[in-house]
Amino acid sequence: MIKRLLPIIMIAVILLSCGEDETIWEKPSLENLTYGDGYAELALYSWSWDGEKLYYGGVRGDQYPLYEVALRRGIYDQYPEEIYPGGFSFSMFHFTTPDEKWVLYAAREDGNPWACIYKSPLDDLSQVTRLTPLDTLDNMPKPSPDGEWLAFLSMRYGTGIQEIYLLRSGGDYQPESEENTAIQLTYTSYFLWGYAWSPDSQWIAYACYSEDVDASKLYKVNIYSRDDPVEIPYGEYQKYVHVLDWSCDGNWLAISWWDYGVGRSVAGYLPADGGVRIPFLDPRAYLLEDCALFSPQGDRVALILENPEHEGFADMYDIFLYPFEPEG
Repeated sequence: MIKRLLPIIMIAVILLSCGEDETIWEKPSLENLTYGDGYAELALYSWSWDGEKLYYGGVRGDQYPLYEVALRRGIYDQYPEEIYPGGFSFSMFHFTTPDEKWVLYAAREDGNPWACIYKSPLDDLSQVTRLTPLDTLDNMPKPSPDGEWLAFLSMRYGTGIQEIYLLRSGGDYQPESEENTAIQLTYTSYFLWGYAWSPDSQWIAYACYSEDVDASKLYKVNIYSRDDPVEIPYGEYQKYVHVLDWSCDGNWLAISWWDYGVGRSVAGYLPADGGVRIPFLDPRAYLLEDCALFSPQGDRVALILENPEHEGFADMYDIFLYPFEPEG
């Protein structure tokens, strides 16, 4: 009798252990873009607008160069090139402009405790122009897809709060001045980190802490009307939500959130107008840093994952390409 019941008992145990809502994950096909170099710190910045290059940052000793890697048919075309815009050994948050004429980045001049926004021509990186004042703390410059605006994060006026600001580009990204003053776009009263442009350059999506839910809310704000931000529902409220990217077809947002079940930050996506968030990969099997970038063609997403091939080394990361096939 017991032998007859044993298969039924085993099936019941399996079902109970999985749970009714447990997602069955298949092992994905991932392309290692950084060839197992194993960076201690990595940051994704931007794709080239034709999808043939990817720009990222990685710590090398006491330096933080910008890397450019060219892709052909989804594989390496050349070894990544180290780039030091403006001669700075430590610069971060590099983003290329839509015409790929300029690279925009945050850096700190010698003797100045504050980081500012700079630009350098991609064909002559020795030239450098500072775009924001020395007495502000600025980072993460992102040009609008139409090239008309430069958005960046800034901590100003002694508030200790980081908000999104806008500068008109003037065609070639003119410095902040009395004639070209920075426009404050958000008023969150809490620390804001991460944002993304809509592909039509009309909206910026971001997330920040909200006291009424003791968690993060997701918003989008129109840069022209600058009306009250529109909340984007993403399911049950989570803490430490960051906006990572907005797909070029306008349909999807990439975000990250803290998953208490696995004890780490998880990156995923959801409809741009709100809906259920879906992890890109099984959060139990992959450690995702809060970085994800959709390719301009929308068929791939670049992710930063802990590389299990680095035996004996903890917290070593590589950039992987993953086919993006959204559900629904």
